[in-house]
Amino acid sequence: MTALVRRSRPMPSKNPRIPVVITPELKKDFERLCHLENRSMSNMIVTLIQKAVNEAREKGLLEGKSND
Repeated sequence: MTALVRRSRPMPSKNPRIPVVITPELKKDFERLCHLENRSMSNMIVTLIQKAVNEAREKGLLEGKSND
């Protein structure tokens, strides 16, 4: 008797997604940078966005902490 194996799928993220269009050259360099820092492209993008937002807050360009 063969048991059925159900492959579990990862739970979809509830976080919003942002489609991005970049040049092939920029993508290649970005992939290399992510590899060097041992990060996924998604994780690196979140890190870079968070850094930009934090810097904007420090400069007073953004007030408070957004919950959106």
